Amino acid sequence: MQDIVLVTIPYTDSDFPLAALGLLKAVAQSVGWSCKAYDFNIEVYNEIESSPKRDQDRLVDWFFSERYHPDLADQIANMFERASNEIAKHDPKIVGFSLFTSDCQIAAKYLAIKIREKCPRAKIIFGGSGIFDDIEGDQSYINNMKIMGLIDHYIRGDAEVAFAEFLRGKIDAKGVDSSEWKQLTDDEVKAVPYADYSDLDWTQYQRPAIPMVGSKGCVRKCTFCNYIAFWSKFTSRPGHDIFQEMLYQKEKHGHGLFIFTDTLINGNLKEFKVLMRLMAEYNDQHPDDKMTWNSHFIFRPKHQFNVEDWSILAKSNPEELFVGIESLSERIRYDMGKKFDQADMEFNLDQAMHHGIKINGMLIVGYPTEDRSDIDYAKDWLSHNHVYKKVMRLQWGGTMSILPGSILDNQREKYGVEIYGPPWQHWISNKTGSTPRLRIDWLKELSQHSENLGFKVTKNIVNESIKNTLLSYEHLQPLTPWQNDRASDLERFNDL
Repeated sequence: MQDIVLVTIPYTDSDFPLAALGLLKAVAQSVGWSCKAYDFNIEVYNEIESSPKRDQDRLVDWFFSERYHPDLADQIANMFERASNEIAKHDPKIVGFSLFTSDCQIAAKYLAIKIREKCPRAKIIFGGSGIFDDIEGDQSYINNMKIMGLIDHYIRGDAEVAFAEFLRGKIDAKGVDSSEWKQLTDDEVKAVPYADYSDLDWTQYQRPAIPMVGSKGCVRKCTFCNYIAFWSKFTSRPGHDIFQEMLYQKEKHGHGLFIFTDTLINGNLKEFKVLMRLMAEYNDQHPDDKMTWNSHFIFRPKHQFNVEDWSILAKSNPEELFVGIESLSERIRYDMGKKFDQADMEFNLDQAMHHGIKINGMLIVGYPTEDRSDIDYAKDWLSHNHVYKKVMRLQWGGTMSILPGSILDNQREKYGVEIYGPPWQHWISNKTGSTPRLRIDWLKELSQHSENLGFKVTKNIVNESIKNTLLSYEHLQPLTPWQNDRASDLERFNDL
């Protein structure tokens, strides 16, 4: 018997463990509760990956949109039967559901139904960034779960403290059953116990990797991002403290690959340089057993992160750096709030080339102020700088979304943005004439141009139901001259 079973809810497109399981298990144990962690998400991920190709997108489609596929109904039902049996065998007092994104809401509902059936005495708690419908805390989903009797409590925000308070009996703690929550301070982030991943079956993961949380929040104020509306302050752990946990986890689990869940690992540049140097020294001393890592990373100006810094970075042995370049046009990057110019970008890419460090360049197409000249500039830049394909792959992450709570969303009038979503890619600008059709054409054009130049390109995967909704949306207002012919739009999108 276990006091608590914690479970990650599908669907998250991740082949490594999510940090919440290990962190919250450690928190529960620190206040005297026995706890079992169960990664339901990786089981679903692996089953979908091993399914016939024709079924994979339709399975994801069900988890994203609850769209019924009769021939897959038994397979999906069996997933939930196995998961609920795995949880019920521990006869828990509490079952904690971790919803990483709102895409987990459908699976959470169905698993909660099964848990109510098999563990009628257990309290069900939902937590994670996916429990609300948007970053501002729309509680429609949570309220419906309560009305149906499928949950007892929910926790919002940095649950490392709120969850501990709840387990101590403080059900009125900030963040419990409330859209209000308290962001952790640097001291509180540092005080969280080391994550406990001892329940994980590492054979389920193609490349066992240990999640690490070094910081929360972001130092940038990108206008399209709603993350900063949720974590308004950047907090971080000391580099030495992060490194000590890396040593601990590596010794305990025998794996030297670390996945940092941070929005950016080098937000606190001083502490990042400490961490980088410690990893470099460790790798020098253990050439046959090096640490390696990957994380989101921001390009900084040369005067902040110079040639010597890049040399130490290389010795720390990064596997890949995920960089939100977002646009190859400097003008658009500055409009977005990403304050690095072409010289900064090319200096960083030159250093990555010199040291053979892989860069995943993440890009978005169709910012509200973007026009044809920016698309042509991006194509020219790629043509003149295709040498970077040796280290940089391009991740065309789709067309611009106007996310609730973002600066763009709060300044729609300034950009002439009219939103017809969700999905949040469905908007027009009555100032620039930007439409879904135009942005989809640009995405296809840039992606194809990149491939023709020899870049490795990761294309955005758009769920079938979302795709159909995006391109056949019934407008609430009369169509304007620049809005699209829905049939031709769908044909264009299907060509991607």
